[in-house]
Amino acid sequence: MKKLVNIFTKIFTFFFILLFIGLILYFLKYKVSINNLDFEKIFKLLFLFSNLFFWIWVLISKKKSKKILVISYFSIIFSLYTAEYFLEKKYKFEKFETLLKENKNYDTRSKFDVYKQLKKKENNVVPLYYPYNQLIKKREVSIVVNNKPKNIVILSGVSNSKTIVCNESGEYLIYQSDKFGFNNPNVVWDFPVYAILLGDSMTLGECVKPNEDISSILRNNLKKNIINFGMGGNGPLFQLAVLKEYYSTNKSKKIIWVYYEGNDLLDLFNEKENKILMNYLNPNFKKDLSNHQKEIDAQIKKIVQDEYNSYRNQKIRSFLFLWQVRSALKNFISSPSQINISSSSNKKLPSMYTKLISTESDNPYKENLKLFEEILKQVKNHSINNNAEYYFVYLPSVARFNGEFEDTEELFSRNEVLKLAQKNQFNIIDTYENFFKFEDNPLKYFPFNGKMRHFNSEGFRIISGIIQENLK
Repeated sequence: MKKLVNIFTKIFTFFFILLFIGLILYFLKYKVSINNLDFEKIFKLLFLFSNLFFWIWVLISKKKSKKILVISYFSIIFSLYTAEYFLEKKYKFEKFETLLKENKNYDTRSKFDVYKQLKKKENNVVPLYYPYNQLIKKREVSIVVNNKPKNIVILSGVSNSKTIVCNESGEYLIYQSDKFGFNNPNVVWDFPVYAILLGDSMTLGECVKPNEDISSILRNNLKKNIINFGMGGNGPLFQLAVLKEYYSTNKSKKIIWVYYEGNDLLDLFNEKENKILMNYLNPNFKKDLSNHQKEIDAQIKKIVQDEYNSYRNQKIRSFLFLWQVRSALKNFISSPSQINISSSSNKKLPSMYTKLISTESDNPYKENLKLFEEILKQVKNHSINNNAEYYFVYLPSVARFNGEFEDTEELFSRNEVLKLAQKNQFNIIDTYENFFKFEDNPLKYFPFNGKMRHFNSEGFRIISGIIQENLK
C-alpha cells in the first residue's frame, strides 16, 4: 500500500512539474518579449518558476517537512480559489446591486447564458451578431458566388430566428427576425412599403420588448407597412450600405434616417478603415447581399459559435487564473491618488464609447463631419432617384442629460450635423428640440433614470409620436 501511495505521489508531482513547465513556455512564447517586459510580467514569471522549483524540490527531497509544506501549499491554493469564487459572486452582486434594488426580478444572466439555456429547448435561436464586431476584430467574411469567394461585410442578423439582443430594463429583448435578419415580422415583405427606418440600436429597439421599437409603434399607429432596418452598432456607413443592399427588395415612399448623436459620428472612425464599407460611397457599388442570406446566416452562426466558445473558455480561464483575486490585489496595492488621476482625466468621449473608439483627436465629433456629409448626399441622391421623401430624425444621447457633459447646442457637434442635414434638404425631425430639451427630467425616458444608454419603452413611444406628427 505504501509503495502504491509513493507511486501516486510521484505521478502527482510530475503532473505539476509538467504543468508549470508548460505554463512558463506558453507565457514566454505568447505573453513576454524584451520590448514589453515590465514589473507585472517579471512578477508572474517569478511566480511560475517558484512553483516549478517547489515541485522539483518535492520530487527529490527526503525531508520530513515536505509533507507539511505540500499540505500548506494546497491549503493556500484552496483558500485562493475559495476567495476567487466569492469575489466573483461579490462582483456580480455589486454590478447589479442598484438595479436589483429597483427591480428584484432583474435578469442578471449574460446573453450567452440565456443562449445556452434556450438552446436546450430549441435550435432556431441565436444571440444577435453586431456587424461592427467585424471592424473591431478585423474579421474578414466571404461568401461563394459563382464558385468564387466574394468578400463582404455582414449588415444584418440571422434570418427567421429567435434573436437574443440585450437587457437594460430587467428583461432580455428577444425577437423573431425576418427573412433578412432584421427586427420585423416577415409579413412586411408581402405588401407595398410606406417607410423604412435606417439606424443603429436605437432604431432596432434595444432593449425594450418586441413591438415597443419605433417602427412597430409607427406601424401600429399609422396602420401602414413600415420596415425596420436598424441594427445595433451600425454607424452612418453601415446604414448607407443597408439602404443600398436592401432597399430595392421592396421600395418605400419614405426613407427615414435616424441619427443618434452619442456615437454615430464616432462610429465612422472604425467604419472608414474598412474598404468595402467605403466603396458604398460609389453610387453603383453593391454586393447583392439580399440574394445570399443563407450563406450569410451560415457565416454568422459560425462566428457566434466561435464567440460563445471564447466566452465559455474565458470564464474557465478567469477562474483558473484567479482574475478577481489578482484584480483585488492590484486595487489594494494601487494608491488612491493613482486611481483618482486616471478616473478624472479630461474625457472628450462619453464613457460608454471609450472601449469601442480609439482616437487622439481633440474634437472627435468634428473630425468626421466631411465624410458624414458625403454619406448624406448619397442618401439624398438615392431617395431622389427612387422618388422617395427623405427624413432626418435627431435623437439625443443620455450623456447630454446625466451630468457627464454640459447640455449645450454645440455638444456632439449638434449644430453642424443639423446644418448638413438641412443643406442636403432632408425633412428634419428634431426630437431634442421638439421635446427632450424642455423636460425637467429627461432621464426618466431611459431605464433606471438614465443608468442605461438606450431609451425605455416610454422614450420610444414619445419619439415615435414626434416622428408620426412630422411625417408629411
